[in-house]
Amino acid sequence: MIYSIYINHYPCGIAARTSIVRFLCGLLLVVQSCIFADFTFADMKENREDKIKAAYLFHFASFIEWPKGGINATDFNLCVYGMHPVSKHLKKLNNEPVAERVLNVINNVTMNEIFKCQIIFMGSEQINKFNIMDSSYLNKNSLIVSEGKAFAENDGMLAFYMLDNKLKIMINKNATDLAGLTISSKLLRLARIVE
Repeated sequence: MIYSIYINHYPCGIAARTSIVRFLCGLLLVVQSCIFADFTFADMKENREDKIKAAYLFHFASFIEWPKGGINATDFNLCVYGMHPVSKHLKKLNNEPVAERVLNVINNVTMNEIFKCQIIFMGSEQINKFNIMDSSYLNKNSLIVSEGKAFAENDGMLAFYMLDNKLKIMINKNATDLAGLTISSKLLRLARIVE
């Protein structure tokens, strides 16, 4: 009821009684709110993509087995190197139980802290700043995740990439094996594998 009263008083005119005109008036309201809020549909798509990446990163802990006596026996450190929009979604998952431990999200991790991370997410901009294979400060048993197929194809461990407007995963099995990580067959079935 309130909706129809509001539409009838909207500048589309008093005769806005048909469903098509109501739909168009509603669409106009959505478009206006997007313009005035400085928020575009591309932003909504990117925000959705970052939420999905955060969910994947969280669940990787349950589908990957780390070597015994690893980094920390009580906390599971999921780190984001540098600034990335996925950080705000991961922060909401902080202190959640994961892989029989407590998730500790460390955003904007520095090089001095990176050695204590089980999972390290680096956006495509951050990954270009240093060479993973020459990084002696990284823990041998860390899972390094980034963006773009080229990352996994060039000795990176796990990469997010887009295909047909869907977020996909690529795993470099050689790189994860060298790190001593055992990846569940369930996760391997979801991913494209690079050997």
